[in-house]
Amino acid sequence: MSELQKSFAKAKLASMPREPLLVPAAFAEEDENAEEQTDELQPLPESAQDEDSSSTSSTSSASSTGTIRPNSKHLFARTTGLRPGKKPLEPLPWTDYFAQEYYLENVRSNETVIHHVYITPPAPKGPLFVLHHGAGSSGLSFALFAIELRKALPSAGILSVEARGHGETTVKSPQGQTKGEPHDLCLDILSSDLSDTIKLVQGKLHWPRLPDMVLVGHSLGGPIVTDVAMRGSLGSAVLGYAVLDVVEVTQLYWQNWFTGLSKKFLEARGGKLLILAGTDRLDKELMIGQMQGKYQLQVFPDAGHFIQEDQPEKTALVVADFYRRNDRSALVLPPKVIKQ
Repeated sequence: MSELQKSFAKAKLASMPREPLLVPAAFAEEDENAEEQTDELQPLPESAQDEDSSSTSSTSSASSTGTIRPNSKHLFARTTGLRPGKKPLEPLPWTDYFAQEYYLENVRSNETVIHHVYITPPAPKGPLFVLHHGAGSSGLSFALFAIELRKALPSAGILSVEARGHGETTVKSPQGQTKGEPHDLCLDILSSDLSDTIKLVQGKLHWPRLPDMVLVGHSLGGPIVTDVAMRGSLGSAVLGYAVLDVVEVTQLYWQNWFTGLSKKFLEARGGKLLILAGTDRLDKELMIGQMQGKYQLQVFPDAGHFIQEDQPEKTALVVADFYRRNDRSALVLPPKVIKQ
């Protein structure tokens, strides 16, 4: 379970009404003194911790493959005390993790998409890591990972996007009316959305050219970054792509995302990184490709499905090392031999 999920569980338990307990008089004074202590969070009861820990895996998988739209404004909520009603929940601001947010208008013939993104621009000549969340998540699911990645690569930029129907990205009809669910979440559309978003950010920040990029996709975001790399719509700026714990699902509206995914992952241009929570995600094609050295594989058996939240530091270090392996600016070419 990630630290963010634990914090949310603690806050939920704190807000639940309590039944009055009959306590011996000898302990009454001690309890009154305890209430006057500081507002620091106290550990959860062992029963609550055990119940919470045992449900981590199933809860993470369900939230990543469903179609629930999270409330990103309260994704990072905390409480400063245990007594109900004493301290309200205080959302942690996205500014703790990213430098800027933008709402980028993308006008098309049949719709207008307002892409919502979080970004920390790269330093001059620094790389840009483009992060795409999984289904049912938002751009803030990469918040902890973004902080750790910047520690490992201080010159790096972070662009965390939000897909249509997720976070605060919205879609409007040609008449200006906001489209409700169901959203068209086919792979072609979401891949085009990602490419367009990156180019809109380039225009917004007045970059003369796209920086060197690593595309990172978690769960159902993995097929999107792989498809963008396969299309080549971003040109040679894409150094490589990383897929975090892809889990196939059975819903009809997701099936086309996985058609030929392993083959596409192995054949797309650029370096390839696959990070998994377990080797059961590997099919025969990926096993053969790994033995042939076609991609880099990292397994975190102690992590749940939300690898970037459960193991943000380790995940960031692996991704940073992957960038260094594929960094073209670090290549030192031999001097030309001049014939006499």
